[in-house]
Amino acid sequence: MGSTGAAFSFFPLGAPNLQFGIIAISFFAGLLNLCNTFASIQAASELIGDEAEHKQYRNSLFMTGGFTIFSPLLGLVPYTPFTSSIGFLQSTQIYERKPFLLGGMLLTMIGLIPPLSLSWPRCR
Repeated sequence: MGSTGAAFSFFPLGAPNLQFGIIAISFFAGLLNLCNTFASIQAASELIGDEAEHKQYRNSLFMTGGFTIFSPLLGLVPYTPFTSSIGFLQSTQIYERKPFLLGGMLLTMIGLIPPLSLSWPRCR
């Protein structure tokens, strides 16, 4: 009889493969991610009315880079800041961190506990 549990493994999408095309696309994706980081921080600082500090750029680049480096190990899409989030901030006028952290934790729980995501009705 087969087991119903999922086995954990690193690189679930396949072994690393360093071909020229993959390296080139990764470089341009990283450059795009870097531009999105700067644009997001600048737009948010203008929206809030506070000038962005060097520390905010450094922390954001550190977090984004860390997630980008470690996400392939688990077969995940790396985190990237989206400048479209500024429109969400403008429309809701919610500038505190607490609601965003709560929403992020809820989405993380759904991702970490597969039965939570499997119980949602699916479109057919």
